[in-house]
Amino acid sequence: ANNTIGSYIEEFWSDAYLAPDTSVVLNLNPFFLLEEDPDAKIAKDQILRAASLTFQSLKFAASLKNETVPPDTIRGVALCMDQFHALFGGSRIPKVGQKDVVEVDPESKHVAVLFRNQFYYFQGLWPSVMDEDGQGDG
Repeated sequence: ANNTIGSYIEEFWSDAYLAPDTSVVLNLNPFFLLEEDPDAKIAKDQILRAASLTFQSLKFAASLKNETVPPDTIRGVALCMDQFHALFGGSRIPKVGQKDVVEVDPESKHVAVLFRNQFYYFQGLWPSVMDEDGQGDG
């Protein structure tokens, strides 16, 4: 694992998320709120919405792997995006008596789905097949 700090937020995140020995799910679980889907047909159907979010996430993951995501900027100044590498294929590994670590598998390409107490998985990314627009080249 890379132990360098690339952004001021990484040290805070490391201390808040990786250091505690208590349950992260119960005590530190950050959340975000998704906006209503602009397509009313998708917005009303939970399975269609989940499929749409999965597809869009795979497009973004492909863009990250292909290093084609433009940098976030404020007033024309590019922001640090080092933490993006752990968005997909990352896992928090618990350590006894020390900070947990985040391990990232750069070869990660599968999606896991939980539906009615059953897990399913499928390959969602292929090398050189998906570009940032979700289009295949072969």
